[in-house]
Amino acid sequence: MQKGKWFDKLNQVVVPYEKRADAAKWQGGPIYRLTHAFTCRGLWEADPRYGGIDQWAVDMFRSGSMIDGAGSDHDIFVVVYDETGKPMVGKGVLFFTNPCEAWASTNPDAITIQDKRDTRSDGSATVPIFQSYAPDRGEHGAWSCAPLGQADVLAGIGMPLNEHISTYAVFQAEVAAIEPVLTNSLTFRQQLIVAQASGTGTPATIRKRVEELLALDKLMGG
Repeated sequence: MQKGKWFDKLNQVVVPYEKRADAAKWQGGPIYRLTHAFTCRGLWEADPRYGGIDQWAVDMFRSGSMIDGAGSDHDIFVVVYDETGKPMVGKGVLFFTNPCEAWASTNPDAITIQDKRDTRSDGSATVPIFQSYAPDRGEHGAWSCAPLGQADVLAGIGMPLNEHISTYAVFQAEVAAIEPVLTNSLTFRQQLIVAQASGTGTPATIRKRVEELLALDKLMGG
């Protein structure tokens, strides 16, 4: 996960799906992994100010190309991509308001869903936030966000010392490991074929490609 330079100083926290207090509620489908997290003060140019955006984030997600509506200065933006990197339109996104420590609880009822939004044409959904907190005193913001379903969570989001800072969280559906096509009787050449075909795509397309390549290899006497 690539994080902005202010991520740690703002006490933001990544909660892996497997460690969520409410993980049992979300079963089936791909796991959405947090891939990028950064902050912005509304100016989409490299900004050295407290909470300002990093140059790498500007290059990857500049307004008008990857994330519409950029420029707001006290919002949470969640962007969701599918397994192939395409924006997911109409994907549900959940926004939570509960103490950051609640995610480590064994009580799923400690997690409070505050709002649900669906992603727009650019794959993003957003809510405004107004809660102030003091990172230097070890406090966390009260807001969290995650795509609907099996997903990592970005927690501890807020307005540090009431500064107008927006947080961006980018998620992508994880390419699940394909089921074994053959047993351990695979030759070294066939193992290379499987490895080379398993890099990108959905589980279904990966499996189909592996099967096609192995069948072709067999015909060629591999």
